Amino acid sequence: MTKRRALLFLLLVCWISRATASTAGENVPDPLPEPRELLARLEERAAELQTLKADFIQEKHLAILERPLVLKGTLFMQKPDHFAWIVREPLGYSMVIRGDVAHQWSEDTQQVDKISLSENPHFQMAIRQMRDWLSGAYQSILGDYTASVLGADPLRLQFIPRETALPRELIESVTIEFERDERYVHEIKIVERRGDWTLLTFVDTLLNDPIAPSAWDVEQNVR
Repeated sequence: MTKRRALLFLLLVCWISRATASTAGENVPDPLPEPRELLARLEERAAELQTLKADFIQEKHLAILERPLVLKGTLFMQKPDHFAWIVREPLGYSMVIRGDVAHQWSEDTQQVDKISLSENPHFQMAIRQMRDWLSGAYQSILGDYTASVLGADPLRLQFIPRETALPRELIESVTIEFERDERYVHEIKIVERRGDWTLLTFVDTLLNDPIAPSAWDVEQNVR
């Protein structure tokens, strides 16, 4: 697994209620919260999350194409170390991670490839960050990114890779929009340094529901 493929996977794989105050007869919005305090609050709220299932729509906007590439599928996550990313449209693709091993299957090859995370540190980092985005471990992301609050209602955050961070090689910014109850992510927009960008929208999200064992079968979960 090359460093670029690991970072591209990271590309695949945040507004609070707005309040206003009246000053001299004008409505003045409350100041936006400080990012670190906000992320700490979100992480505390997400501590009870054990499983997550969501359908996703991925739009890849490339400068060389007039229309975006659209992928549709489902993701599963179960703490501490299970993760599955399944694409069903337009072609079948599945990646399942159990512990230290990632299993990949694609409709065109009909083969399962295995990847050791410990032997591929860049891929391991990409998987870790993807889990952090989805599980609510937001403060750990600050090692590689600076954070700012773009707005409220719903909560919307922007993350910029630090100059010395590995994601800086490909990523210009990551913008996250939460559902209004702030329990989980609704959209992730990733802008690449070369100008292409990706929008991931998550729908029908379920938290802490039991996940069927078939979700961790790399070949069966795309059926």
